[in-house]
Amino acid sequence: MAIVMTWSAPQSSQPWRILPLVLLAVALGAVMAWAIRGRAADLDAGVGSLLLQPIGAGHHDGSGGASPPPPILREGAANYFGITLLAAHLTFGGLLISGAIAHRQTRAGRIGTPLAFAAISALLAGLATVPVAALSVGNAISFSNTLAAAVTVLQYSFALSLIVTILVDLRLRVPNPGR
Repeated sequence: MAIVMTWSAPQSSQPWRILPLVLLAVALGAVMAWAIRGRAADLDAGVGSLLLQPIGAGHHDGSGGASPPPPILREGAANYFGITLLAAHLTFGGLLISGAIAHRQTRAGRIGTPLAFAAISALLAGLATVPVAALSVGNAISFSNTLAAAVTVLQYSFALSLIVTILVDLRLRVPNPGR
C-alpha cells in the first residue's frame, strides 16, 4: 500500500499530488548541487598556513604523521548532500508557484500546462542557483561561473520538469479500475 500525500484546492475536482513535486524538487536540487560543485574551484584552507611554515614542513606534523586536508571543499560528498537539501527547499517553493501559475494559464487557454509548468519552474530554479551558490560555496565560485551553473540548471530543470509533468499527467489520465 503506497502512501500518497495529496492536497486539493477547494475549486478543484482532482487532488494535486505533492509527492511528485517533492521528488522533482530533490532531483532539481541535486542538479543544482552538481552544477555548482562542478564550476566551483577547490579551496584549500591550509595553503596560507603552509606558506608560513618552514621549508619541508608541508602538511606533516613534527612526529612524521600527516594531518588531513582541511574539510572546506576537497571532500564533496557532504557538500553535495547539503547543497541538495538547501536547493530542494528553494525549488519546492518554486515548483508550487509554477504549478499555481501554470494552472491559471491553462484555465485561460493560453498555453498547455506541462509546457508552462516546465518553463516557469526552470526559470525559478535557474534564478535560485545564484543565492544557493553564494550561500553554499561562497568565494569558491566566480559570478560568471555562477551564471554558467544557473544556465545549466535552467536547461536540465526544463527537461526534468517537462518529463515529470507529462508522466504525472499521463498517469492521472489512465483510468484505474481499482479505484
